[in-house]
Amino acid sequence: MRVGLLKKQKGAVLILMFVTIVMVAMTVVLSALNKRDPRIKASIELQQELQAVKQTLLAYSLNYGADFGLGPGRLPCPDVSNTGAPTCNSVNLRRLPQTVTLSSGTPVAINNTYAGIDEQFWYAVTPAFKSNSTSLNTRSVGAFTVNSVAGYAAVIIAPGPPLSGQSRPHNTQVTRYLEGSNAVGTAFVDAGADTDTLNDRVFGITAKEVMSMATIRVAQAIKTVLDTHHPNNGDSYPVDEASFRAAMLLPANNAPSWLASEDWLGGTIAYTFDPLNDDQVKLEFDSCNIVFQFDFGVTTISRAPLAC
Repeated sequence: MRVGLLKKQKGAVLILMFVTIVMVAMTVVLSALNKRDPRIKASIELQQELQAVKQTLLAYSLNYGADFGLGPGRLPCPDVSNTGAPTCNSVNLRRLPQTVTLSSGTPVAINNTYAGIDEQFWYAVTPAFKSNSTSLNTRSVGAFTVNSVAGYAAVIIAPGPPLSGQSRPHNTQVTRYLEGSNAVGTAFVDAGADTDTLNDRVFGITAKEVMSMATIRVAQAIKTVLDTHHPNNGDSYPVDEASFRAAMLLPANNAPSWLASEDWLGGTIAYTFDPLNDDQVKLEFDSCNIVFQFDFGVTTISRAPLAC
């Protein structure tokens, strides 16, 4: 009896010891997680901020050109002179502009969350997609890479804390904020996590993402022209690609000048007329697999898929 009781007591002690060890281990783990939480939270918030800037820039690419009589797809130039406004010259990498100004003089905010503490985002845009580009269409190529993946039109960069040799503040010297090839401005690397040699967070905008937005406005412009042409063409849309192109150039149809000057009509456009329905056509641009469907008398334009 005493032997059995002793065994039970020893077993209980072992269980208590095991529970204690587990509790201590859990406490250590939870403590470590709690210490990491602020960093995890900050990383998530930064990603959300970068995503918001990206969406603002894509909205800019859709609408900004119209204010200046230009076609869509353009992105703002960098803030070269640290005034908060873009400057269009040969420099492709500098600070993200805080605002852009419309032709009416109205300022439109992009982002200035960290401007007052010398942490305004950095930003680079390929020349083909700058707001002063003379010709921009679906054949324009994003010349940047991010983590060796090609096809990026622009990047937004959040520099990490200063590393060795990065004395701040210094608004114009890129290497005091960005590391390695990120400071060169063509091949970008997203650190993913802080290291001793690279802690930049890079958020890219691909050429296809820009064109997924831009082609919406182009399709709207083309539909307006074709809807003007329709009642003067036997109540029918053009029956083939050749007559479609001819219709787009007729002065009476009042096509926006940028459709021709920016060569939106110069490449291969898959134009499909429905012989059983004079009021319906489909359109697909070079290098973008979105099929747009126009129906005469219907304001909305259907498209599938939603992205190039």
